[in-house]
Amino acid sequence: MTTNQNAPEILREEILATAQQESEDIVLRARQDAEGILTNAAAEADRLRKERLDQAHTEASRRSELILATVSVETGRLRAARVEALLEIQPLLQVCHGRSAA
Repeated sequence: MTTNQNAPEILREEILATAQQESEDIVLRARQDAEGILTNAAAEADRLRKERLDQAHTEASRRSELILATVSVETGRLRAARVEALLEIQPLLQVCHGRSAA
């Protein structure tokens, strides 16, 4: 009769052991899933960072080209203004040096 009296206790321990093993399996799968999700998130973050850096480099190049194009135009405009100013004062210089503006 000792066997029958221990049967519920043995059954309870087996059920608890099975539940413990199942819970450990669930936690292990959850950790593996979490690691996979974190790995994918890190890869996606890295991809997005590179994409944004590429976009920033493209925009910086575009702006640089615009600025360089503006420099050339501005240099020509300043040169033309300087030449015009020199042409305007040339008759005054000739008068100051005693030459007439023929």
